[in-house]
Amino acid sequence: MILTVKSQSIKSHIVEKESNLLSALQQHGYLMQAVCGGNGICGKCLVEIEGQGKVLACKTIIDADMTVILQAKDEEYKVLGYVEEQSTENDNLSNEYAVAIDIGTTTLALSLVDTSKKKVLHTYTSTNSQRVYGADVISRIQASNAGKKDELRTRIQEDLCHGIRALSDACRVEVEQISLVVLAGNTTMLHLLMGYSCETLGVYPFVPIKIEEQESSGNIVFGSPDMKHMRVKMLPGISAFVGADIVSGLYANDFWRKEKPCLFIDLGTNGEMAIGTKEKIIVTSVAAGPAFEGGNITHGMGSVKGAICGVTIAGENRILCDTIGDGSPIGICGTGVMETVVELLRTRLIDTSGKLDEEYFEDGFLLAIADDGTDIVMTQKDIREFQLAKAAIRAGVETLISQYGTSYEEIETVYLAGGFGYFMDVKKAVEIGMLPKELQKKTVAVGNASLGGAVKCVLQEDANAVCKTLVKISTELLLASDEAFQKKYMQYMMFE
Repeated sequence: MILTVKSQSIKSHIVEKESNLLSALQQHGYLMQAVCGGNGICGKCLVEIEGQGKVLACKTIIDADMTVILQAKDEEYKVLGYVEEQSTENDNLSNEYAVAIDIGTTTLALSLVDTSKKKVLHTYTSTNSQRVYGADVISRIQASNAGKKDELRTRIQEDLCHGIRALSDACRVEVEQISLVVLAGNTTMLHLLMGYSCETLGVYPFVPIKIEEQESSGNIVFGSPDMKHMRVKMLPGISAFVGADIVSGLYANDFWRKEKPCLFIDLGTNGEMAIGTKEKIIVTSVAAGPAFEGGNITHGMGSVKGAICGVTIAGENRILCDTIGDGSPIGICGTGVMETVVELLRTRLIDTSGKLDEEYFEDGFLLAIADDGTDIVMTQKDIREFQLAKAAIRAGVETLISQYGTSYEEIETVYLAGGFGYFMDVKKAVEIGMLPKELQKKTVAVGNASLGGAVKCVLQEDANAVCKTLVKISTELLLASDEAFQKKYMQYMMFE
């Protein structure tokens, strides 16, 4: 069969008869959105077939030659990198460099570090192209176990190689001058990078193949001979769902020195959190889902130009929307989802149970109209998705504090990590009950703490020992069967 794809150019590919259209497009390098992992739920893989109209690629079988029309999309994501990077203008560069990397489920961030001058020179960010196999770690695990392990590994290797070379070019530093790479990421992402089996990650008792600190060479990790000289260190994780990215975040925020209890919350596709001091830390993870990053939302998307990120309902039929990069609205990102919910609550268009006003119950609440005429709406289903995510975070926080045996008053600082946490309005998060009001004034946004910790590991000689200590004093709290968590989860589905 011949599959012709019309996008920014026209290309034809030979594919097997009866093959799945989504899989065929992915195999030939097209970055198709498949938030639900190709299960026909999210609707993000909608394409147009000449002579047939629009179909879901994941539910379409190629039984004859066909021509597919793909809309070119702006993929310039607003990814949170390292905010303290320093300009290299009029500066004499050294010969000693390292790269710190955070591998996120949705996004990637890499920083080039001048190790002799102990400063970050430049940061490169992009999306994780594995997202074509699903928006969350469970979807990636399922894809790996279904025979896509090598494809998933190749994608992330190519992403990271491209990022390292982009840093090299931007700072006029030869790749051969980069001698060290420090990697942080969640347990699933590191398994996929190393080509480990994920068969035991997604089923009880959720056992990783390897979670301890690892060291290897660049050609093995990145699959590129010209990176053979690089020493690659992967930071240790704590469990299948509390990985090296959280250890890195705890290190970045000096949890190994804390005298009073502090709380760490990473708001992303998965909601990981920790509470503790230098003596004892309890960690946990909640299935927040991808709603905070625009996943499972009808018109949801990542933080790309044109994504609605701020919403104000100024009156009947007067909706004010802010978009990333001031672009024409094309969808809605995580912060935009939260802002919309806050405004709908304020104007009583949804009640405390989350039910949308009858006028908008069927078709959703119109936020904006895209240039192609598409109505960008917030639906009842979208509100429920957000409720599930915010309830999981709040219930996890409450349960963690209770299990640690402390109180709001005793908590010194709440560190809010991740892109969603960095850009969200904490006051509004408290208004809808995602965070306790008692912790509002104690909460600080720390950005990409995983990348920050990796940078710190590049620069600090005692980093290995400290990270091992953090793992040693940490205990995981499993919430899936915790009755107190389940009760709080149902309680916090309601809006305050």
